[in-house]
Amino acid sequence: MAWPRLTAFGLAALLAGSAVYWVLRWPGLQPQADAVQAVSLAPAATVAPEEQRRLLAQLLGAGARVLEQAPAGLAARLVLSGVVANAAGSGAALISVDGKPARAYTVGSVVVEGLVLQAVAPRRAMLATDLQAPVDLTLELKRPVR
Repeated sequence: MAWPRLTAFGLAALLAGSAVYWVLRWPGLQPQADAVQAVSLAPAATVAPEEQRRLLAQLLGAGARVLEQAPAGLAARLVLSGVVANAAGSGAALISVDGKPARAYTVGSVVVEGLVLQAVAPRRAMLATDLQAPVDLTLELKRPVR
């Protein structure tokens, strides 16, 4: 008497698994080719820990892109995670410094020694030596994967 129920349950599980498989294969749900990069299968000892963290963050969709050229060491230390901005250019930005958890910085706050958050815009944060100086570094959020 239990066999028909077990058989029905097994067939329902197979049907659900098949449906999930085909939904995930749907063309509109595939990640963009430029968003997913091949990750080397090299042993962990040959890949620097910073590079591992960067690759993992990139794979998970985090990180920032530097739009304007800044000192190479400084640009590598800052990662933009989020922005809250209004039309006047005030607001806040979530910025991670040196791989630490992201903190919220309001416009005018010191992000790192010698750089303040000068202004924010949708998907961007501009940093400069002070609020009236020209922009030294602009960080932009990556486009979301659709």
